[in-house]
Amino acid sequence: MIFDYYFKYVVGVVLNSQELVLECENVVLRCQTWGDPNLPPLLALHGWLDNSSSFMPIGELIRSHYVVAPDLVGHGCSQHLPLNMVYTLETHVVMLLCMLDKLNWKTFAVLGHSLGGGIGLAIAAALSSRITHVIMLDKLGPPTLAEDGYVAQFRLNLQSRLRRSNERHVIYTSQEQAIEIRRSMSNCSEKTARLLAERDLMPVDGGFVSRSDRRLQFKSHRSITENHYQRLLEAVTCPTLLIKAESGMLKGLDLNQEASYLHDFRMIDVAGIHHVHMDEPEHIASIINPFLNQ
Repeated sequence: MIFDYYFKYVVGVVLNSQELVLECENVVLRCQTWGDPNLPPLLALHGWLDNSSSFMPIGELIRSHYVVAPDLVGHGCSQHLPLNMVYTLETHVVMLLCMLDKLNWKTFAVLGHSLGGGIGLAIAAALSSRITHVIMLDKLGPPTLAEDGYVAQFRLNLQSRLRRSNERHVIYTSQEQAIEIRRSMSNCSEKTARLLAERDLMPVDGGFVSRSDRRLQFKSHRSITENHYQRLLEAVTCPTLLIKAESGMLKGLDLNQEASYLHDFRMIDVAGIHHVHMDEPEHIASIINPFLNQ
């Protein structure tokens, strides 16, 4: 494990984190960490095409835990998968289980935003005896697929891979252009888009490109069925908290059925959009900290 100090500036405030580098399944994962390593650990998992800077505003505000936020494989500063592998829920989980073994965590909490919420819930189901708490930010579990929709999704996956196999990364002429495009596509604030872009962008001739693997945009035919989703939720035995943004991805959805499958579940609605934990870190931390300390 390699540590070095890493400093970022956001709206005039210095946010300190440390870098942690681990090799998992012959792939290098790069993480940002906050807090005292002697505290109980918390695994923080970011969303699709985001990176570990998703937790930079809130990392230092989680007082009771040592926060470790990896760039998921293929994202941010972590390495991409070999060309003969594809990105699936299982791939992300396997990489993270390897990482957890290297960190030698016996028990830990999980915090996941969007895609990270789905991955985190899957880890909590797989390692139910080792997870103390699960916190999901604007996401309740991984995406599901009706059984009769498998063939259609399989076709989309093949078409996506064939269509995109020869695509190259978009070259942004400036960082500002990349930030504005991220902001418009993700419906996030300028501050959030800028913070994520700082870790994501890499200079090349003619401008900047995203570090993220373009294969992350392929359609996946390996979504779990609704029945599997129910079994996954039922396997989570620790206290589970969903922080739901009122104008986020879950807006208007009835989650009562999903909630009934979890053993110890609570949900809190907050004003904000999908990246509310980045836009309102103090408020979200004021919800997370008491939950972790119960």
